Amino acid sequence: MANAKTNLTQTNIAFKKLVGKATTAVTKTDTAESIGSLVQLDTSVIFNQRPTALGAHLDMYANNGIIERVEIDFTPVAGTIYNANSADSDAESTANETHAYVASLKDNYQTFSTVDAFENGFTATGSDDFQFVPSSYGFRYVPELLDASGTTITTGDDIDWYFDAFSGILFVQDPDPSVVPTSGSAYLYIGTFASESGIIPVDTLQSVTTAGHQTSQSIQISGAAGAETLLVSGGLVDFSDSTNVSMSFATASQLQVLGNADVNSNLNVDGTLAVGGNVTLGTTVSDTVTIAGDLFVNGATTNVNVANLNIEDKFILLNSHSGDNAVPGDGGIIIQTSGSTNGNSFGTALFWDQSRDRWSLTHSSSNAEGTGNEANPDVVLTTTQITTGVPSATPPLFGDEDGVDYAKGQFYVDNGDAHGLYVYI
Repeated sequence: MANAKTNLTQTNIAFKKLVGKATTAVTKTDTAESIGSLVQLDTSVIFNQRPTALGAHLDMYANNGIIERVEIDFTPVAGTIYNANSADSDAESTANETHAYVASLKDNYQTFSTVDAFENGFTATGSDDFQFVPSSYGFRYVPELLDASGTTITTGDDIDWYFDAFSGILFVQDPDPSVVPTSGSAYLYIGTFASESGIIPVDTLQSVTTAGHQTSQSIQISGAAGAETLLVSGGLVDFSDSTNVSMSFATASQLQVLGNADVNSNLNVDGTLAVGGNVTLGTTVSDTVTIAGDLFVNGATTNVNVANLNIEDKFILLNSHSGDNAVPGDGGIIIQTSGSTNGNSFGTALFWDQSRDRWSLTHSSSNAEGTGNEANPDVVLTTTQITTGVPSATPPLFGDEDGVDYAKGQFYVDNGDAHGLYVYI
């Protein structure tokens, strides 16, 4: 018959698509096919979260928020008793036995489950949100089948069975009265579906393009750990209308915005935020920026362009990086009093003269933008000490007599009987 697909071709296409493979040759088994394929469905039945790659089985009824390992019972499907060999000459079984079973949760499911996603004894009857995880996500997702005696029925057993994870239907090609599946265990999907909350799922080998102006949407990245990337190239990404932007990336994941990104609501970042290039906080002078914790600024120059600078602390610590080992050199405050000349701005400085061990002033000779360790004083600040004691005939320079320290740059005034005045320069 022209343009009619043979039974072998139809079988190859159907079965291989179910197990995630494209048909390139009817002579190839599904494991020999190298090109993947999927059944295309709407977002209400598509996993929004990728089932975890399992290194070992979870404990029974344990879950990780995406999958839950559960016990299941198998009930025969009516109208599926027939002689396999009569219907399919390649089948081995000649007994009239049941070929299909439907999976259901145990009657005490909610007793052991911490999720309570479904009712006790819930049966997989094509319900969109009741799906098991297929073995395409890893061999540990192959369901465990047990017969009435509790003996495991392996995937290589002669009954040649296939489990449809979407519908929960177990098909047996060659039924054997001595090997009848009655119970077992499988992994139930308990995560969200793609249609929930307007989520657009993005896999590591796929990309999502949203045309036009998109609002009120969430973009969730669900790929292999360390390989997730959300790339926005050009245009405008607008998360307005109080829509939340939630991105939980593994190590080395990226959010790249090549263009503009406007966030018209709240943007919460848990963890470290690294931003390269220039950063502007606020768009007008009336905007307020609040930093709840400590602020560390690493660089050569910090510019504060404001009309008023209010500092709550009563003391300002300069040269704080020195610690116990003070860096030699002068230090103080410079007030710019003139414009720039040859790239230098000059001003008046109040500073500590390290070499003279005293406070000093200088005018029009200090580089207001400089970061050097030296300044030349024009005026030296002196101190006056008043005491009732009378020093010796020659008060000791740099000495201590009667509680008075004698040092350069000091006046000594004796308000006692001697009425002496001593100047140390």
